[in-house]
Amino acid sequence: MSFANPASLSPPGVAALFSMTQISVEYDSATGAAWVVGEGPASMDAPVIVPASVTSRQVDVPIFMYHLVENQEPQESAYGGNTYGWKIDVGLTTLTSQFQAQMAYAHSIGATSISLPHLADALLYGLPLPAHSFVVTFDDGRLSQWTNAVPILRQYGFTAVFFPCTALVGGVYGPQQYVTAAELRDLADTGFSFGDHTLKDNVALWTGDATGQQLETVTNQSKTTLESLIGAQPIQFIAYTGVWPGSTQFSDSAREQPLFTTLQGYGYVGGLQDLVNDSADDYSTALWQLPRVRVGLGISASSWDTWVEDAD
Repeated sequence: MSFANPASLSPPGVAALFSMTQISVEYDSATGAAWVVGEGPASMDAPVIVPASVTSRQVDVPIFMYHLVENQEPQESAYGGNTYGWKIDVGLTTLTSQFQAQMAYAHSIGATSISLPHLADALLYGLPLPAHSFVVTFDDGRLSQWTNAVPILRQYGFTAVFFPCTALVGGVYGPQQYVTAAELRDLADTGFSFGDHTLKDNVALWTGDATGQQLETVTNQSKTTLESLIGAQPIQFIAYTGVWPGSTQFSDSAREQPLFTTLQGYGYVGGLQDLVNDSADDYSTALWQLPRVRVGLGISASSWDTWVEDAD
């Protein structure tokens, strides 16, 4: 795919990303079945090009944020006295049975999980969305996502966006294990997409400390590493690290704009938030401030179902 003036496109370097969007067909020699798992540069999941001017549009698409998908609630005894870490993980846990029920319900009403490029194209260009569209995201790269959530997603034909921390891939930290590079590659090869979550999710990107070389290291270098790990799939979205924005419930575009400008220069087109208060109470006016619904043990089945029922 070629462009008349690739240097004029936004974000910088996006034209080169189209070299990564190959048409991929997976073939099962035992059954003779074949299916397309990558649709090339015309795909809804192809890299996002941001137009020079954007018409204001509104969509109602919940972006669900998952971390741990476990068969039981994390046990404090496994954390070696790290009570704080245990409490954090409990709050970020969804039981496998809950996740199964959520995906089963979405499937039962004909809902469709979509990718972030698909959502971006709807907002930027007005392209249509399937009925009851929703986005599934996973932060950190916890092993339970691969072990417990991915088989369920595959069962119902749903996709998801994974935001692994590149410096944690294949590691074991306390009771938590993280997905390996081979597992990430398998996800990429079978239709799942990825975004950046920095090296270790331990730098608050919107503070004065995350500037200059540190910001370039924890974002741009992490993005490049992730593209290499998963087979050069384009990475255009970032899940902000730490609690966003830290002191207020809602986004503050004036304060955050310098960060967005820097990230755009690295080739990102949007960012996903994790607010102090319930992300469900926030709204977004830009791809840089996409709110997410935090999913864990505290979210009821009826609440999750309503989000999908009311989606566009």
